[in-house]
Amino acid sequence: NAHKLNCGQVDNRKYCLEKAIAYFKIAYAVAKTKKDKIYTAGALGMWLVNHKKVRNLDEGIYYLEEVLKLTNLYEPSLCWLAEGYYKQGQYDKAIEFGLNLHQKDKKECDNNGNSFASMPLEVVAKSCRKIGNIFKKNGDYIRAIQYFSKIKELNLSTDNDNKILAKLKESI
Repeated sequence: NAHKLNCGQVDNRKYCLEKAIAYFKIAYAVAKTKKDKIYTAGALGMWLVNHKKVRNLDEGIYYLEEVLKLTNLYEPSLCWLAEGYYKQGQYDKAIEFGLNLHQKDKKECDNNGNSFASMPLEVVAKSCRKIGNIFKKNGDYIRAIQYFSKIKELNLSTDNDNKILAKLKESI
């Protein structure tokens, strides 16, 4: 299960992550409280979406959607649900979910005085960018403009996004 790195040390990350996932699946199955279910499902989802060595998007999204069913509050692990949708190519779903999650976080943080999580908006921006580039490539400049404009509205546009948006506007 382990393989050698160039430095001669053994890399056990995949093996250890697989073991942790197996144990957390058991912990999730036997969890008695809502808090424990949210924590274990969130950790499972994050590992399965985020870590290349053990990535399983369908399973990760399943666990994160379980978190979503268990709470209507902002839960940091749900940022990985937006990322999971993005990685599956469900860009519109990633945008919608990411914006909703950001609004939920913003509302709760306004009440608690905490800072806002940026990850959902980063997923929204890269999803808008991906869809905008698809429309641009297919010659649908009006729809591409809509997606690149959304990035700009959210103050997440890069210099390159702004150049693309300007060129698209010149093209119509």
